[in-house]
Amino acid sequence: MIKKLFFSFLLLFLTTTNASAQTNKQIEIYDIGKERVVKKVPMSADIQEDVKRFLERTTSVYPKVKPIPSRGFMIKVPLEPAVEIRNQWLHGRLNQVILVFPPKEHPFYLVMDEKNRTHLFLFEGETNTLLRKLNYKPRGY
Repeated sequence: MIKKLFFSFLLLFLTTTNASAQTNKQIEIYDIGKERVVKKVPMSADIQEDVKRFLERTTSVYPKVKPIPSRGFMIKVPLEPAVEIRNQWLHGRLNQVILVFPPKEHPFYLVMDEKNRTHLFLFEGETNTLLRKLNYKPRGY
């Protein structure tokens, strides 16, 4: 049941709704507790570089069975142009990344490979700068 709910949510969050949204790439911040997108921010090269650094600093596969927490937030970041990733777990081009911020834990990221398989990874890096650039201050985080 939880797995089915997770994948339903994931498909909803990953799906682009129309062609105009594809040409005007925006970052979406999703509040897990509220179950909705709470903020949209235009994509910038500066933010893409921050996210690319997170991808380059992948440390391991996310170990928990239940990856999406019941509280916290996620940031969906479109990558244009797509970013090439090569590590011991994944080789390919990514066109979006979802950063997951569980409360009181270090964030991790979620990506879909070219065969639409979900991968979750831990990474090293400070995310407060990214949150400032997005002008997002989560409550109770």
